[in-house]
Amino acid sequence: MAKNINAIPYTEIQERTSSLSRVSEDTKEKVRGVIQDVYTREIASMFDWDFLIASSSLVTIGEWKQGTVSVNTGTTTLSFSSDAALTADMTGRKIKLAGNDVVYNFTRTATTSGTISPDFNGPSNATSVSYSIFQPIYPLSSDFDRFPSSVDDEGRGGGLYRWQGGQKLGVPLEEYIESIENYSSAPSIPSRIKMVEENTLGVQQIEFRPAPRDARVYNYDYIKELRPLEETSAGTVSITASATGVTGSTACRFTEATTGDYLRISAFGVGQDSSWHRIIAIANDSSCTLQSAFANSGVVSTNYVISSAPDMPNRLHPAIIYGAVRALTLDQTDESFLVYHTRFAEGLTDAKRIHVTRIYSKKVTGDHEEYQYRR
Repeated sequence: MAKNINAIPYTEIQERTSSLSRVSEDTKEKVRGVIQDVYTREIASMFDWDFLIASSSLVTIGEWKQGTVSVNTGTTTLSFSSDAALTADMTGRKIKLAGNDVVYNFTRTATTSGTISPDFNGPSNATSVSYSIFQPIYPLSSDFDRFPSSVDDEGRGGGLYRWQGGQKLGVPLEEYIESIENYSSAPSIPSRIKMVEENTLGVQQIEFRPAPRDARVYNYDYIKELRPLEETSAGTVSITASATGVTGSTACRFTEATTGDYLRISAFGVGQDSSWHRIIAIANDSSCTLQSAFANSGVVSTNYVISSAPDMPNRLHPAIIYGAVRALTLDQTDESFLVYHTRFAEGLTDAKRIHVTRIYSKKVTGDHEEYQYRR
């Protein structure tokens, strides 16, 4: 590890991975790609790590059913009574008319008019009938990856919960086939949710079953998605000895980094000989502040790197290195592959004793998780 911290920042992971796998200088892009895959996909998806659990909430929209509506069969134009008072934010919701089985997509065009898709399907026109405009689909957090794999008494896992009488009432995840069989077109109190497509921003969405009748807060726990590791080294920096302030040249881009990232002056050591300094504030592209005084002699207009560290406990950082080396040596048909495969699995096994959301004496899936399996 580095001289002065237990974390292993991204840049050091790259250098140590390249050294262990003995790859050439022109394969840096390949090394970076393998590291990102091991970090963001392989390790993150293996277990429901407790350090990846986050919490959030969403607020449902109550149904709207004021007044009445009329529409001719085979058309798309709806005419509402004068007291309907439709609002612009109703566009994109669903509408259900009394006496008609179909649920339509709704677009509001004025306070008393709107359109539907598909065309109104019925044996006769609907005249001054009651209706319900509702919203069944809602986005989850932007960093949502999956629900924890806890399972209730009926075999369902994950989901939301609401508070009632000081108690949590679960709204579990339902399988696709069950959601078809149990579908209800009338808004009510949701008892299930279903995963549906991402929205235009790439955020995962859920559908309430049935759609919510009332505005209500729903909370949920989830496994968050890891952001790729990053680094920046544009420009040069100057730091006074025993100071915490860092001044960058006009070419620096400190704002590409995040508070909590690490700065290193490469002239004082690279790889496991690195000396990293945690950043606690970023004022602009050319000014940031270190958590502790710069222990080395002062530097003027020198090269540097600011690197993020893996968003997981330090004990798992070496596993990223060994997982990446394992992939690179396998690609080279290197006989050392089995050694690094074992080191990677040992790192995961040690971490899951502490950081997997289960009692350790209970298996997650089976013996294949243990590092000695199939050796």
